[in-house]
Amino acid sequence: MIIAEPYSASPVGEASRGTAAEVSINAKSGTGVIPTGETEVTIENKYVANNNQIILMPISDNQNQVLFLKAKKASSNTTPGVSNREASPDGTSEASLISGWFKVGIDKPIGNNLEFKWWLID
Repeated sequence: MIIAEPYSASPVGEASRGTAAEVSINAKSGTGVIPTGETEVTIENKYVANNNQIILMPISDNQNQVLFLKAKKASSNTTPGVSNREASPDGTSEASLISGWFKVGIDKPIGNNLEFKWWLID
């Protein structure tokens, strides 16, 4: 389980101070948390594509706040002629993959961590 706090995570497991909640993960489903008092979290993921649907479901008290997708940016690579599916994020190919991300939010901060599940659907 990945829990996002008001820190920035570079590779999974390595957290550093940041101004917004952020987490990096390389799966097509997972869990996230909007920390108490925050209104959004950014989840980095190599599988985010322009044609993905992102399904969100709260699994803790959302205090009647609607959980929604605020923004997303598809993964891309910086190597001409190599598709994103051929690009390897672990550096084993010559392609350089830039991880995509999506931002999950609520309108107003709440008094508890808001846990949610998410799925990327092709």
